[in-house]
Amino acid sequence: MRSRLAISIGALEPDLVGDAADILARAFADNPAYESILGHLSNEERHEALPLVKRAFIRATMSVGRANGAWINGDRLAGASLVLGPGQYPWGVRGFLGLSRASMHTSTFRAIPNFLRYDSWSKRRHIREPHYYLFVIGVDPKRQNKGVGRALLENLAKQADADHLPCYLETDTKENVKLYRKHGYEVENEDVVALPEPLRMWTMKRPARPA
Repeated sequence: MRSRLAISIGALEPDLVGDAADILARAFADNPAYESILGHLSNEERHEALPLVKRAFIRATMSVGRANGAWINGDRLAGASLVLGPGQYPWGVRGFLGLSRASMHTSTFRAIPNFLRYDSWSKRRHIREPHYYLFVIGVDPKRQNKGVGRALLENLAKQADADHLPCYLETDTKENVKLYRKHGYEVENEDVVALPEPLRMWTMKRPARPA
């Protein structure tokens, strides 16, 4: 008989930024967005760059929003989510500088225009009403299908419902569209981002619900 897994969610402390960045890098190793944005890099170079990019994303989020971690049975970190609350997106100066460092960590400056194109698209498509923006969510591939992602999503939904606010996210795979629909999100837009390799994206929104 399999023992029940206890998944706990809590704020990431600064000493766990590196571990969380490594987890998110593994989760996004073959992500279509990064294959396009970092298309000038080889697979090996991209995989080396991703932890540095995710580290910058986490620190940028910590400066303005909330970075959460997920633990299984109180053991090692298994997943993470980066969330911006009402009024925290578009990025302010501190957050934007953090994101700029992410593009500089990709070993060449060729990624900077691609990050800026993606950011410009995101701003145009973003909903205008107050909301929680799920900027990044990822689970260690070795810990997937154990409820970690669900726990992170439910933690965000609980906060949003308590504040009577919707949640919003972007995704680049049909599989994720199906997953998020199970958690109450519906597609707002389906679009193509003009990157070196055209990138298909979906924006999704989870309406506010009674707490």
